[in-house]
Amino acid sequence: MFYDLAIRKNENGYEVIKRLNIGDIKSVEKTVSLNDANKISLVIHASNSNYSFNIKSEDEEINLGIAKTRYLSSEVAGEFTGVIIGLYAHGESCYNYSEFTNFECRYL
Repeated sequence: MFYDLAIRKNENGYEVIKRLNIGDIKSVEKTVSLNDANKISLVIHASNSNYSFNIKSEDEEINLGIAKTRYLSSEVAGEFTGVIIGLYAHGESCYNYSEFTNFECRYL
């Protein structure tokens, strides 16, 4: 079980998606086109009960919605080992390139 906040290529350029993967349920909950934005930040805010998924550009921060933390906990997921944040890139060709910069994880 996991949640994705991801950038993917489509026929018009790029888009950001919020995807939930809970057991057999796999659902893209929100999609936002990036249009001409070439620099954005993916932002996740966490509380005891929710994750809030956002994208931030120079002009604005857009909320893509929330997801409950309990679906990733031992009460639902079974043998819970903790929350893991993972950065990854996936492509059909070995010539795809991704660069992750300025990764930051702040506990407040």
